[in-house]
Formats: sequence, C-alpha cells, structure tokens
Amino acid sequence: MSGSGSSARRTDVGHIKIDIRDEGVGIPSEELDNLFVRFFRASTSTGIAGTGIGLHLVKTLVDLHDGKVNVASTVGIGTTFSITLPDTSSREKPPDNLTSKAA
Repeated sequence: MSGSGSSARRTDVGHIKIDIRDEGVGIPSEELDNLFVRFFRASTSTGIAGTGIGLHLVKTLVDLHDGKVNVASTVGIGTTFSITLPDTSSREKPPDNLTSKAA
C-alpha cells in the first residue's frame, strides 16, 4: 500500500482531525453504513485477516470522547477514515485535590 498514510492537525474550530488513508481494495458504497457494526466484514475483505471488531471499537471510543468518525471509499482505489475529536489541550487542568494519585 504505497499510498497509505495518516495525518493529524488542529482545526480552527477547537477540534483535532486525524485522517487515515490507504490505496487498498476499497469498500462498496452500499456497505459503508454497516462498517461500524460489530462483526461486519465488507465484501471486499475476503482473504484479508480480521474479525469485524476493530472499526466498531474505534467508533465506540471516538463516541465516548464526543468525536466523529467519517469514511469515504471507492472500490479499487482506497479508503479514507477521518476522526474528529474535541481539542481539550487548552482546557484548565483540574485542581490537584481532584486528580487521582497512585497508592
């Protein structure tokens, strides 16, 4: 997958966006809505190792952080996943008495 790659950047609206791209087999458009369903495997994944749990887990974790996951794909060209998360780096840290301490 010579055209694979990823990038991360802060947006101007208080979010961090992560894009992950590949030039793999792609996913049919009619299957995109099912990609985040646990155990779903795209028809183009035949012969490719996997369980159908990974994207479900990604979406669950991103949702827990009030983020979004988007996917764009074309069969025979590749797929791009975009994850957008709130940028919390500028938020105030909690007072010391509210942070957990290792025992």
